[in-house]
Amino acid sequence: TYVFYYNDKLDVGEDAVFFSYVNIPYQFTQEDMAPFTNGDFQMIVTGEAIQVKNIDATTAQEAFATIEG
Repeated sequence: TYVFYYNDKLDVGEDAVFFSYVNIPYQFTQEDMAPFTNGDFQMIVTGEAIQVKNIDATTAQEAFATIEG
């Protein structure tokens, strides 16, 4: 699990590119890579949003730290 903070504002309907490539570890064996040989690869990304105004925060990291303690 990785956490990625995006600190720019996105307007409704606006797109942002978060991943331009995926680095597969060199330790993967042929067995590990077998599911990807047909070109299929899925990455599941779950997003959370937070407002930084009115909670004394200037970045997403600060805002999440403020509300999560």
